[in-house]
Amino acid sequence: MKHAPPISIRLRLLQIVIAAAFLLGNRCAHSQGIQECAAGSMRAKVIGLEGGAGHTGYAFQITNVSDKPCLLSASPKIQFLDTKHKPLHYEICMNCGDYLFKPVLSPQSRVIEPRASSFFLVGGEAAAWGSCEKAAFVGLALSNNTVLRFRGPHRVGFPLCESVNVSAWYRGEFSDSLCFTCLSSESMESTSN
Repeated sequence: MKHAPPISIRLRLLQIVIAAAFLLGNRCAHSQGIQECAAGSMRAKVIGLEGGAGHTGYAFQITNVSDKPCLLSASPKIQFLDTKHKPLHYEICMNCGDYLFKPVLSPQSRVIEPRASSFFLVGGEAAAWGSCEKAAFVGLALSNNTVLRFRGPHRVGFPLCESVNVSAWYRGEFSDSLCFTCLSSESMESTSN
């Protein structure tokens, strides 16, 4: 009588298969001539999420405004920037869960077709006024050293400090149904320079 391998071995094998499929998918996109996304071909939008109890979050959505598909890296590469676009030193946890957005997604490169969107979520404890320097912008690094800059809400910046949780990319446009405990959301202006 044969016994099935222990669950830990089966889970490890499943992880290997998923990783191989992910790498193969990336190679396929590159072999099809799909270029990485550049800031000039993206439109940016910030959606504020009210988490309550001193917690806040944002959905950062980009839309491909070019006539060609482009490729996003597996995880958003972001930095919080001051008013002069200089980096602030926030502790950023990439692809970490936050009570505003669960479950944690598996990081995957995404092909964005023309006029299609993708977004990632950022959450953390809201900063008390004056407790730390608030970011005026969030910079998203894209191909060819281009950076898409998202302007903070109402020109007061992003009131986050210390540790910040960042999700992997989600496919499509942001919807309130994807934010599990949000009280409300509000679209805000952004810049993509």
